[in-house]
Amino acid sequence: TCPGDVSTTSTSTTTTSTTSTTLAPICGNGIQEGDEECDDGEENSDTAPNACRTDCTLPFCGDGVHDTETEACDDGEANSDTAPNACRTDCTLPDCGDGVLDEGEDCDDGAGNSGTLPDACRLDCTEPICGDGVKDTGEECDNGASNSDTTPNACRTDCTLPYCGDGIVDGPTEQCEPLTPNAENCANTIDDDGD
Repeated sequence: TCPGDVSTTSTSTTTTSTTSTTLAPICGNGIQEGDEECDDGEENSDTAPNACRTDCTLPFCGDGVHDTETEACDDGEANSDTAPNACRTDCTLPDCGDGVLDEGEDCDDGAGNSGTLPDACRLDCTEPICGDGVKDTGEECDNGASNSDTTPNACRTDCTLPYCGDGIVDGPTEQCEPLTPNAENCANTIDDDGD
C-alpha cells in the first residue's frame, strides 16, 4: 500500500445455532422418567392390586383398589369415617371403637367407650348392663362375675345390695332370714340350719 492509501478490512462472523429437543416422559413405556412415580409399562393398571397406576402414580388409599400389601379395604370415594360399615378413609375395616355405629354394635362412642365409667358404651361396643362390673345408673352395686344370689354379702345378680329377706343370711348384720321371702324384718326367723 502506498502512503495515504486507506485500507478497509472486512470481517465476517458466522453464528451456528444449536437447538436441543427434550422429549416429555411417556407414561406406560416401562421407563420411570420425569415426575413419574412408577412405570411398569403394560403392567400399569387401575384395577390390579399393588400395581403402578395407568397415570404412572403409585397405588394409594382411596384409589378404589384394595392393595393387599398396605390396605384392609379400599372403596375409593365411598370410604368414610362416618358411614356405618364403610371402609374407613385410612383403608382400615370398620371396628368397635372407631366412633361409628356399625353392624353388630349396640353403641360406639369411640374414645368415650369405657370398661370403667358408669353408663358408658363398653369397650366391646355393648350397652352397659347389670353384671358388667361397673355400677351404672339404677344399680345399687355391680361386681361383675362376683354378683351372686347365694354368696353372703355379695352384690346380687340383679345388681341390688343384699337385704334382709333375700333368702341369704348376710353377716354380720343378719343372724337369720325371715320365713317369708322379701320380709323386712328378721323377728320371726329361722337360722341357717333350719332350726
